[in-house]
Amino acid sequence: MLEQLSLFDPAFCQRWRGGNHTWRPVHEGGFDQRRYRLEPVPEAAARRFVAEHHYSKSFPAARMSFGLLEGDHLVGAVVLGVPMHPAVLTKPFPTLGPGRAAEISRLVLLDEVPSNAESWLLGRLFRLAADQGIRGLVAFSDPMPRILVPRLGTLIV
Repeated sequence: MLEQLSLFDPAFCQRWRGGNHTWRPVHEGGFDQRRYRLEPVPEAAARRFVAEHHYSKSFPAARMSFGLLEGDHLVGAVVLGVPMHPAVLTKPFPTLGPGRAAEISRLVLLDEVPSNAESWLLGRLFRLAADQGIRGLVAFSDPMPRILVPRLGTLIV
């Protein structure tokens, strides 16, 4: 079993499957952008994928949903969402009006996607979002899975 690694260790990238994290060595490389495409997908498809594979098992208030496809197989999803508070967008982007900025609320890739795919996916996402009039994106990465215990109403870190 691989021990817990720092998210800031450039030798590894973190992936999620079934709500559990795994680590992929970046040296595996092998990402071939010719085999993949990022495109808009219906919210329902993104919702199913994210609920199954993201540790939170939740889907955010979405503005746009994109799928990473290998052929016709959905192997990743990224969701541009509406943050919990408008200041999440207005603080970093004070000159952008509503609708011109978004939060990268979820980004999930299956383990089978070779390492280094994240950078390519984000670059493509930036272009697709810009095509839709988005001029600013924020993202918050959380290295610690958070598990809600419904009957206790608590969050375990």
